[in-house]
Amino acid sequence: MAKSIEHIAADANECTSVIGLEDELNKEIIEAQKSNKKTETEHKATLARIPKKVVDSEVLSYVRRNAVSTRCNLIDFRPNSTQNQKDYKTRSFELRLEGGFKNLYQFSSLLATTW
Repeated sequence: MAKSIEHIAADANECTSVIGLEDELNKEIIEAQKSNKKTETEHKATLARIPKKVVDSEVLSYVRRNAVSTRCNLIDFRPNSTQNQKDYKTRSFELRLEGGFKNLYQFSSLLATTW
């Protein structure tokens, strides 16, 4: 009978341990679901910001405004071909600018953070 009690106590301890692990895993699952939902929301917001059509004149206007605000001289602006992606289109542009290192750095930082 003593051995049966020892086995029952060991089984009870093991069950308690498993329950604790299950609770911990459930919390991690909930956190992962929250993180996934946040990432999906950010992804949808980012996709919504991507224009459906690239209008060269709008891009040129944007580049000019940033060049003026950073005191860079826009020498040349040339659109290249458009590439079709799954959910959007991409377009590359060739730019030639004049300006001091600090001004060119500010210009590139503006494009990277606001476009």
